[in-house]
Amino acid sequence: MTDKSITLSDTDIQWHPAFCAAAELELYANRTDLDFQREYNLSKKPLQIDLLVIRKRDNVRVKNEIGHIFRRYNIIEYKSPGDALSVDDFFKTVGYACIYKGLGERTDQIPVDQLTVSLFREEHPREMFSNLEKYGFPVKKKYPGVYYIERLFIPAQVVVTKELESRKHLSLKVLSRNAGEEDIREFIEKAPDGGHRRAYLHAPANGHRTGKTV
Repeated sequence: MTDKSITLSDTDIQWHPAFCAAAELELYANRTDLDFQREYNLSKKPLQIDLLVIRKRDNVRVKNEIGHIFRRYNIIEYKSPGDALSVDDFFKTVGYACIYKGLGERTDQIPVDQLTVSLFREEHPREMFSNLEKYGFPVKKKYPGVYYIERLFIPAQVVVTKELESRKHLSLKVLSRNAGEEDIREFIEKAPDGGHRRAYLHAPANGHRTGKTV
């Protein structure tokens, strides 16, 4: 079967709601162990984390590769297809984790050793990786498409969705303007039925992210 590509216009896609649904599908095997909080407000002013994933039990290892790095509190930033990902974006996300840690209701309620940072982007952020290496933070390829940033005081990873293995990460692989038809069909067939899949396929309008459906 010939692998066709489906082109989607920029204005019709609500990438962030679709990404949150995709992330929940990726981590579906541990759905009872994780608490997903979309667009988590860091403060009363508009300063939001794209996705905060809280591991409910300390003795649980997340089965999906993208969750192997997880600790209790996991800060996730997603870049839509075509969006830039710079070294400043990386450290801004690390900064979100620090702010989140500092906003606990009591002293050290959120231990720094229970934080992680993850950034997701379709394309390989070559320049950002080069800058991180230059500043003394080695980039290690842990799995196909999953890169760990070393020597940070908070464990961090960058997930390049274009490089992920389709059979393991269909929900993220099809989150693209150029998703292969075979991947899309397989995703529809294999994705768990219910709210997460419906949210993924019909991501609602949300604030400044206008559009129709994925």
